[in-house]
Amino acid sequence: MGEKSVFDSQTNIITDAVVFEEDYTPDEIYCRDEMKTEYVQILRPIYKGRPPKNAFLYGDTGVGKTAVTKFLLEKLADDLEKKHGEQTITANNLSILSSEFPEPHTVASGENADLTVVQLNCQNLPTKGEKGTSYQVAVALVNQFLSEEDELSTTGHAPQAIYNRLYKEIDRLGGTILIILDEVDAIGDDDTVLYELPRSRADGKISEARIGVIGISNDYTFQQNLSPKVQDSLCEREIRFPAYGADQLATILRERVDVGLIEGSYSESSLAIIAALARRDSSGSARKAIDILQKAAEIAEDRGKEEITEAFAREAFEEIRKDELIEDIKQQDAHKLNALNALAEAHRLDKVPIRKKTLHSTYSKIVEDNGNKPIAVRSFHNHLNRLVMFGLVNEVTENRGKGGGRYNVYELSQEMTPQAVNKAINETDDISWVDVTYIKDV
Repeated sequence: MGEKSVFDSQTNIITDAVVFEEDYTPDEIYCRDEMKTEYVQILRPIYKGRPPKNAFLYGDTGVGKTAVTKFLLEKLADDLEKKHGEQTITANNLSILSSEFPEPHTVASGENADLTVVQLNCQNLPTKGEKGTSYQVAVALVNQFLSEEDELSTTGHAPQAIYNRLYKEIDRLGGTILIILDEVDAIGDDDTVLYELPRSRADGKISEARIGVIGISNDYTFQQNLSPKVQDSLCEREIRFPAYGADQLATILRERVDVGLIEGSYSESSLAIIAALARRDSSGSARKAIDILQKAAEIAEDRGKEEITEAFAREAFEEIRKDELIEDIKQQDAHKLNALNALAEAHRLDKVPIRKKTLHSTYSKIVEDNGNKPIAVRSFHNHLNRLVMFGLVNEVTENRGKGGGRYNVYELSQEMTPQAVNKAINETDDISWVDVTYIKDV
């Protein structure tokens, strides 16, 4: 027997790592029976060859919106294939069903069973601003119906020309086109595409196809802020996905461990701890619970243990929280990153809690060392307020009486560490970390 690889772990309790991946579809979706029943009612017309319905799904991250969508669409595709054979099409290079490219076809006479599913994540579309736009969604949709060499550029087109091209490609394909727009709230205030698509056939813009649109959002307020005309057309049906309870999360974890871990490598108490941690930290995210489970299993393997203990579960939770904090820091703009750099150095030099003017003076030196110009105290205060709102910084009002007055002081939040701020800034491209040797009170 050859020498043991340095990449091997002392034990192996994970038998199928695929079950922990985000794109894994289990044989059954648990604890979402009511949502599945409502969803089936929305998709049933497609199975019967009738015009598709539009729907809006909303709920926090990790509560089953995309998982239920994928599960039921795969079931719908399978049942349509059994019913109609090769008439069913599940295609498109971003489809949650397959990567097969859709070929042009004509609408069948009588009841139409042809189905094309297209999915876009609106958060991931190229845009110069913080939000995507209906224009970018329309361009991306057009490109899903084109071969790679024929794809359109994301800029330089008149919006109406893009919509006209989209309708042309949809009519070329024909049949039922079901468009899934995940994280649809990323389009911001421009909801034109959400009005155009559901009404395209009624407005005479397509004749050979029928479009159904399903919008998925984590933002509960997005649907309420849509224009009335969009609400009338898109929100025919709404499905709300509530947060999972701890018991429900434990049920979901049992399904994953039955498939993905060796028997005897976990206990009911360790699964309960993981479920409780996920429930407390993420308001009931199955994704968070599964991530903690996977990390705990990897920790057990690295330590040469054959069982996930409660201690490993808690350690996994803390590691994931640290990684998430670093990602949260990296999402901030340069001014906030420099402010965090200054605050982290204040912690290292034992100068916290620190007053705003003193912190601004330290921030200014860091910005100048990075070759940039610092902003004024008033603008800096606005950035500090945002960091407080994001939970990265604590703000406390101190009252020194008549002689000392009242003022605010700042420090990193309890979960934050100077090391995490340093690591995050060193992983960004915009600025560099600056060491501070002395902080003078202002």
